[in-house]
Amino acid sequence: MKTYFDAITIDAQGTLEFTFSSNVHNRPLTAEVCSLMDCTGSMVSWIGAGKQHIKAIADGIQNEIEENYDKDSFLRVAFVAYRDRNGPCRFDWIDFHQAPNLEPVQTKIASQPPLSDTDLCEDVPGGLDKALQLGRAKENSSRAAQILVWIGDCPGHASFCHNGGASWYQHLNGLSDVSLITEIINDINSRGIFLLLSDFTPYVQIMPENSEKKVNTIIANEFM
Repeated sequence: MKTYFDAITIDAQGTLEFTFSSNVHNRPLTAEVCSLMDCTGSMVSWIGAGKQHIKAIADGIQNEIEENYDKDSFLRVAFVAYRDRNGPCRFDWIDFHQAPNLEPVQTKIASQPPLSDTDLCEDVPGGLDKALQLGRAKENSSRAAQILVWIGDCPGHASFCHNGGASWYQHLNGLSDVSLITEIINDINSRGIFLLLSDFTPYVQIMPENSEKKVNTIIANEFM
C-alpha cells in the first residue's frame, strides 16, 4: 500500500509539471488533490493506510511546488468517502483544507467505518459527483492543478464501469438519483481535472480503460 501512495505523490508531481511548466504565472499557484475512497468492508486496510500516508503525500507535493514553481504557492486537500446506494453512510466528505492544516482531513479518513453491502458494485458515480461539488479554485484556471484520486476495489453501477452484465448488478444504465457516469467524466474533462485511478483488482479494469479515452487519466496498476 505504501508503494501505491508513493505513486500518487509521483503522479501528482508529474501533473503539476504538465500543468504549470508551459505557462507564465504572476500569482501563486494552487494544487488541489481530492481523494475519493470506497469505504465498504473490503477496504478496511486502505482506510487506515489513507490516514497514515496522506500527510506524506501532501509533504511531497508541497515540496515540489515550492522548489520548482513558487514558494508562495499552496496545496489544498479534500476527501470523499462513498459506499453503496442502499447502505448506511452512503457518502461522507470534508472540503478542501490548505496544507499544513491537514489534520481534519486525516481525522475524517480515520473515522470512516468499513461497511459491507450485498452486491459487487458500489456508488462510484455518486462519489465522483460529490467530489465535483467541493469548493475548488475557479475552473480552467492556469494557476490551478486539480487532481482527483480514486481508490477502490469494486466497480460502479453502469456498463461504463464494468463488463459483468446484469449478473453483477441490474442498473447497467446507472442510478436514477445520480448523473450518468459518462456525463460526470465529461464534466471532469471540461474542468481540466486529472484522474488518478486504481486498477488493482480485475473488477475495476473497465472504468479506467473507458475513462482514459475521454479525460487525462493516470492508471496506478503498474505500482500495485
